Amino acid sequence: MRLKPLQRKIGPMALAGMILVGIGAFLIVILFLVIGIQMISLSGTVAASGTILSCENDADGCAPVVSFRTASEKSITFQANTRSSTFASGERVSVLYYPTHPHDAQIDPRPFFPTEALFGGGTGLVLFLVGALLFLFAKNHPSVELLHRYFMALETQDYAAAWECLSSHMKILEGVPLTPDSFMQMQQALNRKLGAITEHKLTGGWSMVANQASFTVKVIRGENTSKVYPYVVREGTQWKILRFDPFRVDLLH
Repeated sequence: MRLKPLQRKIGPMALAGMILVGIGAFLIVILFLVIGIQMISLSGTVAASGTILSCENDADGCAPVVSFRTASEKSITFQANTRSSTFASGERVSVLYYPTHPHDAQIDPRPFFPTEALFGGGTGLVLFLVGALLFLFAKNHPSVELLHRYFMALETQDYAAAWECLSSHMKILEGVPLTPDSFMQMQQALNRKLGAITEHKLTGGWSMVANQASFTVKVIRGENTSKVYPYVVREGTQWKILRFDPFRVDLLH
């Protein structure tokens, strides 16, 4: 019998992790691109000290009208594109302008870069790290490895090893406690009726909380394919299969 590993599709937790990683990386890249473009656009500018003459306030803050003098003592007044709730009339600000086009001036954006990095880059980094942790947790969670061991044991008909994956609180449908002998007899009866298990795959996502998880597993027995729904719990330091949902066993073909 050729053994096949438990094949996993992306579950909702892993998928959420991937999405958060993507969003976080996107925010970080966009931040660096914006700052990089701003730094390139400042090439060739000259610094001067300016004064905010007035503010046009709206929901985004103050859009200041700024006055400054060039190196040749020419007075220039311009409407700044930069908005901030911290601006106020009479405030001194740093201005950057092009010597050949002094009217194309702007408030020096470089003091705002740390704030942009804190909010944009910080948010992106947090999302990236949370997403990475979610993805790694979901892909390498011990409950997944538990199912791998269980179904591999059933494929090799090593019922003692499969029994070790079950919770001691597991009961059969009528509520009678399951024993190693009754478990082996149940599996042998399924093999006679449907054929021995030759392949198993985790076909869908799973729901998972701190101490519980539920899965969807496709089980192939010769010509018969079915889906079963194991429910696993953490008992102490180990994960165990507590039950298979008896109302959600789908015979596919």
